[in-house]
Amino acid sequence: MDKTRVPLTKWFLAMFWMSHDKGERSIAQIGRKLELSYATVWLLCHKIRSVIGEGDTGDILEGHITPDDAFFGGTGEGNR
Repeated sequence: MDKTRVPLTKWFLAMFWMSHDKGERSIAQIGRKLELSYATVWLLCHKIRSVIGEGDTGDILEGHITPDDAFFGGTGEGNR
């Protein structure tokens, strides 16, 4: 986020939408919501994903883990 022309609030909104959507939110959708160009949003999302992929320790989760919410797919109504 250093030396970026994108306001910090838009960075946080993009991070929120990327981490809280059950389905994939497209870059075009985020761009429309943030009123930014496709190229800008693509770069922003790419940088966010690269940071999410990096861990401070690189450790894998261990022990009992309870997910907040999950979607496992299927052929029922509402599933694609």
